[in-house]
This record gives sequence, C-alpha cells and structure tokens, in this order.
Amino acid sequence: LRESRYPYRGAAARAFDDPAHWMDGYDKIPLEAKTQALRSDWTILRLPMVFGPGDPQQRFRWALHPLLAGIQTLDLPQPWLNWTTTYGHVDNLADAIAHSVHVDGARRRVFNIVDTPPVDHSAWLQRFAEATRWTGTVTISVDPNHPVALATASLDLTVPLKVSGRAFETGCGWTAPFALEDTVAKTVEDALRARRQTR
Repeated sequence: LRESRYPYRGAAARAFDDPAHWMDGYDKIPLEAKTQALRSDWTILRLPMVFGPGDPQQRFRWALHPLLAGIQTLDLPQPWLNWTTTYGHVDNLADAIAHSVHVDGARRRVFNIVDTPPVDHSAWLQRFAEATRWTGTVTISVDPNHPVALATASLDLTVPLKVSGRAFETGCGWTAPFALEDTVAKTVEDALRARRQTR
C-alpha cells in the first residue's frame, strides 16, 4: 500500500461549495484499517476503476464521444494511449460484491476484484472502434493543453496500475458473469442512449 494519504488533496483546500470538495478527505486506506480492527466479520473488496451505466466520470468518454460522433481523426496524447490501468464493469463488480457476502472464504480477508485483465488505452480504443465499426485514424497530440493531457497532468502515466483478481476468483469461486464483449457492447449502448437524450 502507498504510504501517502489523501492523494487527491491539492496544495490548497477546495472551497466547501466546490463539487470536488469531498476529494480533500477521500482516502480508502484509513477506512480499511478501521474495518480490519473490528471484532466482527468483514470483507474488503478493492475495486478497479468502475465503468458502465451510472458512471459519473464517463471514463471512456474520451474514446466513445468522438467515435460515436463520426470524427474520423482522433487526436490523443501518447502517454495516455500507452498507460495500462485496471477497469471493471459495474455489473460484474456488483456481482462480485454480492458473491462475497455468501462465501465463508471471504471473511476477514482483503481482495482485489478484476473482471478484465488490465491493458493500455490503445487496446481499449481498439475494442470500442470494433464495437462501433469506427474506421478512422489516430494521431498523436503533443499539445499540453489537450483536454486529456490537462485532466491527467497530476498522474504519472509511466507507472502502470496492473491489478490481479486471481485470489478472489480461486479463493472464493467467483467468475465474472459478463464477458468483455458484453461489457464493451453495454458501454457503447449506454453512450448511444446518453447521446440521444442530449440531442
């Protein structure tokens, strides 16, 4: 585990009316420590970045918005395309949470939950391109003011965030109910629905 705490705090505290104010006090590690100190049974599930219906961050908007808009040239920063991190579809993660409640092997243990092996964003872009039948081209942006570059400026994209969920799968007998092809298709369908509603 990282030794630092409250990773989303900036140099100055956010204003109370800032929608992101909650991030100043956000840190899972102290909560995990308090949970592990309980005498009662507990299970800690560490989820990857969650995508799918209801995702307020719209984690794949950077890909789906231009693809569904029919933009034929997609300009993206190379560090973002190269970054490998771990995502999980909300339906699979919800199933894992429900599964953990009924498994004795989950008591007083900590697990990572992974339904899709981590890959870089180039691979995710390819998945969505195939699902939307997008045949455009990708160019590399070197603009420091590119929206993706600005949004990730505080991240070190040279560090991959690869997580394994094997312990939960083997120790608790869990298998993700929805295949990658299904979760990609669901995500595209949700993005299309949202696009129609905003027109």
